[in-house]
Amino acid sequence: MAELFFKQGHPRRALGIYRKVVRERPHDQAARRRLKELEAHEAQERKEPMTFREHMQRIVESVPGATACALMGFDGIAIDSYELGGGELDIPTLLTEYSSAAISLRHTGQQQPAAGSVAEVVIATPNLTTVLRPLNEEYFLAVVLGPQGVPGKARYLMRLAAPQLLKELA
Repeated sequence: MAELFFKQGHPRRALGIYRKVVRERPHDQAARRRLKELEAHEAQERKEPMTFREHMQRIVESVPGATACALMGFDGIAIDSYELGGGELDIPTLLTEYSSAAISLRHTGQQQPAAGSVAEVVIATPNLTTVLRPLNEEYFLAVVLGPQGVPGKARYLMRLAAPQLLKELA
């Protein structure tokens, strides 16, 4: 059905269908690939930079086991976020609490310059893994993964997205 919409000149409807398929069947690699292709096509047609949410959505939908991604200030206030499903976890509150840990680590790096500044923080529990990546002195990117998540891929995609997010924040 999605391909029919695309061929008939309705790419947004096709995207909506593929996004729903990817949400409902996160392990369907063919649907994920096609969703990425259609998103790239749409972005090229618009000739506009991606929004914060589109960056975060791409990360969540590209990382197996990822459930949420957020762009946050170190003050604990979310700039934007993207979550899959309505889990039992309150992601904004969790990330607000984790931001205080990131602030402490950032201050340690400032007090001990020989150690260098924090490039990444990984908080792992039996139920989830959260990767925090500072973008600058004010903002960080966070990805929350379930127990079967792939933090290495999240780290890689966060590193790739960081320069684009910084450009949009400026």
